[in-house]
Amino acid sequence: MPDSERLQNMLDKFEIQEVVAAACYSRDRGDWETLRDCYHPDGCVTVSWHSGPVDEFIERSVKMMSSRDPQEFTKHVNANPRVRLNGARAIIEYDVILHNRRLLDGYAFDFHTWSCYLDQVEKRDDRWRIFNRTAIYEKDRMDAHNPREIPDSFYEDMDLEQYPLNIRYHCWRNARTGQTPPEGITIARTEKEAEVREAAERWLAGG
Repeated sequence: MPDSERLQNMLDKFEIQEVVAAACYSRDRGDWETLRDCYHPDGCVTVSWHSGPVDEFIERSVKMMSSRDPQEFTKHVNANPRVRLNGARAIIEYDVILHNRRLLDGYAFDFHTWSCYLDQVEKRDDRWRIFNRTAIYEKDRMDAHNPREIPDSFYEDMDLEQYPLNIRYHCWRNARTGQTPPEGITIARTEKEAEVREAAERWLAGG
């Protein structure tokens, strides 16, 4: 491969990693204009509480953040990006740990969710932006900030059976705040994950 082509590939991969990181960071910070600029206008997002157009994702995100207590926060930590290029299209996968502080019935809880994000990124008008983002969920956990203050009755009222085993606490927390899991939620090591990956590969190849 000529040096000029290698250099362009490196530049493309760097710009792709920058835009997907900016999408996560701006979502956590409530920087909605930057978040919107990370996606193509026809972009889509599938996560644990939304599956559909990016515009709707941003609208719902704004509502969610505006209703939070000042003590509540969300932080996405990204690592291990893997980028594959094919002309003006690319797929980037990266590991994500979501840290979430929530107040439920006045008690503080920390939720942690491990997932892999599979982003289809496209270069249009000489600019890389996200065309489709899918979160593939692996596992989660829930910890009381102060376990000694939580009464047993709090846990007795938890109904987790209706949610996917891998991320039951994550989905239960979302449902408590009015965000029910969409039909398109993707769990690791399932047929759904295989379908999502196959569709992404077809898209990358130009299909």
